[in-house]
Amino acid sequence: MNSFSEWINKQEFDEETIGLYREGISCYKGEAYRAALMFTFLGFQSMVRERVLLSPVPEGYIEGEWNHIKQELLNGDETWEQQIQSLIKNKKKSPFKLSEDVYEQYIFWKNRRNDCAHAKGNYISYPHVEAFWLFIESNSYKFTVNGGKNYILRELEDHFDIHKTPTGTDILPILVKIPHAVEKKDLTEIFDKMSDITLRDNKYIDDDKSAMWKKMFNYVDIQESLIRYFVDEENSSLVKAVLRKEPNLIKYFNKEDGFIRRLWIKEFSSYLDYYIFIEMVRNSLIPQNQLDEACKKMINSIDSEVFAYNSFLVEEFSEIDFINLQQIGFFKLFYEMAFKDRKIVKSFNWGNQNKDLVCYYIKKYGLDEVMVKAINSSFLTTYNPRHLNSSIVEFYEHNKEIWDEHCKISEKIDDRLPKILVMKED
Repeated sequence: MNSFSEWINKQEFDEETIGLYREGISCYKGEAYRAALMFTFLGFQSMVRERVLLSPVPEGYIEGEWNHIKQELLNGDETWEQQIQSLIKNKKKSPFKLSEDVYEQYIFWKNRRNDCAHAKGNYISYPHVEAFWLFIESNSYKFTVNGGKNYILRELEDHFDIHKTPTGTDILPILVKIPHAVEKKDLTEIFDKMSDITLRDNKYIDDDKSAMWKKMFNYVDIQESLIRYFVDEENSSLVKAVLRKEPNLIKYFNKEDGFIRRLWIKEFSSYLDYYIFIEMVRNSLIPQNQLDEACKKMINSIDSEVFAYNSFLVEEFSEIDFINLQQIGFFKLFYEMAFKDRKIVKSFNWGNQNKDLVCYYIKKYGLDEVMVKAINSSFLTTYNPRHLNSSIVEFYEHNKEIWDEHCKISEKIDDRLPKILVMKED
């Protein structure tokens, strides 16, 4: 009862409909369950009538015909309820897009209402009333002219039309209707429309629109369909755009091993993908035997800007993020690749791409002989990674104690300091 009453408070029904629903609740409290069911059914019919009266001409009708139906519903006599029933029952020309299941449930409750009205032998008690309330809460939005799916599509279009809806208007009132208004088989069409509306240049998505997708995952009734939609490779552009804004959504794909692997091995290309990768690690989404492969993929292919220690352009790399990567051996692997294997010397592209990660590693772990020798060589090699070298120079300027340590180690191993570093020392 409380649930149904709260649901009514959140709706925008006309006063007559609200009054009938509340009358049904009052009868329920008084244990007059037949009356409760009758008033609730009448409230439901009144709700549908209001939607018909406010609706444009539906598919299959001409304007004059539809206006005549509306006029009959305004007559005020007892026939309006029968006319609503006839509209719903008219499968050949119904203005409502009801599934067979919802249609049959409506007929069932119409018959139970008749049992109450005509004192038929069927027993009516509180479970019937409560079940009917649940039916209304779950399916009310499907009883809109031109059907639940089209109703939601129109609402979405209007919401993102600045001529109709002010920027910043909360989209939640529309989202909460989707599980109750749209059949599961039609959800893909809703998601397609949302994708068309929210994705710019097939690459980008604004913060408010990515937040909308995040809210969508909160609804259990559509979550499975939403996951299936995201897993479909045809929707990869949307998926990357959303996850780069909302990386923590990746946790919902804990049973999608193939999807997870495809993301990091094929789809990742931006420094923002590091945030998604870290969420994968945090939620143990990458199998243990694939972790080294995944780490190498990130280090070899993705710009390391997320590790920048003095950047205002990226979100700060947190201590928890550091611990998560450390636990899977990410930094150990990076050390071996960058300094032991001397990739910062052998490949200027690789060195430039990982310039921020090199400085971050030095800041976190300090220097050793292997690192100093590789860093010195990166300045002296014929095709030196100049962006990496510039980052190291700037890093040492802001961290004098680490620069002093670099000099001491260079002297100890008798390794020549690059001229640019010596000049900075002066």
